[in-house]
Amino acid sequence: MTIFGDSAAEVLDYVTDAKDYLAQGLDVNWQLKVCRRLVQLSCPYEGVRPPTVLDVVRASPQGSLGTIAVVDVGYNDYVDQYQSDMDAVVEALIAKGVEHIIWTTLREVRDSYRTINATIRSEAGKWPQIVVADWNAAAQGQDWFNSDGIHLSSAGAWGLARLLRPPILAACGDPCQPPPAPAPSRSFVIRASAAAIRIGPYTAWRPPLRGTYAQATAAFGRATSCRLLAGRKSRAAWPTLGLAMQFISAPGSICSTSTGTVVQALSLTGARWRTSNGLTVGDPLSKLQQLYPTATAHPAGYWLVKADRAGSHTLLTAVIRSGRVSGFSLVVRVGP
Repeated sequence: MTIFGDSAAEVLDYVTDAKDYLAQGLDVNWQLKVCRRLVQLSCPYEGVRPPTVLDVVRASPQGSLGTIAVVDVGYNDYVDQYQSDMDAVVEALIAKGVEHIIWTTLREVRDSYRTINATIRSEAGKWPQIVVADWNAAAQGQDWFNSDGIHLSSAGAWGLARLLRPPILAACGDPCQPPPAPAPSRSFVIRASAAAIRIGPYTAWRPPLRGTYAQATAAFGRATSCRLLAGRKSRAAWPTLGLAMQFISAPGSICSTSTGTVVQALSLTGARWRTSNGLTVGDPLSKLQQLYPTATAHPAGYWLVKADRAGSHTLLTAVIRSGRVSGFSLVVRVGP
């Protein structure tokens, strides 16, 4: 099968546990691109216009898209052309051997999206191959979104995955496995190496890049609090996750989802957090020394991973209180 998406669905590329849940037992061709449109020229993102859905379909060999397609595209499309563009895409999919099309509605945060949803429902009635996945209805009352009401947090990625999987399995029939039990909606694993640092679904450091505030809200949802500090810095907190992060930003972008706001430090507390080696908050010092025999003791705790990469530096520390791990801290910086 093939899943087409624009920037709203692209969150699945970052919330990999939700993506794995959606794809379990399926052979999925992922076609998720920021700025994608159905037929009209896609909008530019970072200097590149992605191919439209119709471009991808027409360029695909016969049968290569599979028998099922999901289309979650429309936030960048033109409302008065959506009907004809939807028809063109459906006709092209069927011509390539697709037998079942799951078409996702948009979240109605704009009048144009409400009109597009009416078009989707109307057109679906004309095509026996189409089933509508009503994202607008599923998202009612849910805290799944960034400030624009469109782009998703990690919880929103799970909401989308759970909406799409049942109609996909219904279309697939016997060849597909039954849906697995839902996995936890959040990952609390710290994966740290000299190449990259991931905090659950959030990539905090991968030289030469540092994680942004926008990426943090996509991974963890909107912060419970975000307060300004001196020196173009801010501190955001997710207390229910045991997570606090300090950011530094370009002028004017503090405590917003600007990609110019990058992480400097973070702290993790609570018994759910653990490293990929198996060290958990609450573990005794003896277990730390067993799992990390090269860790070095310092006043702030034990340094677990320290990496210097071409002017980019990171340090993951296990904080020790009364002989036990009370949390983890990460410092990320650039410069000599």
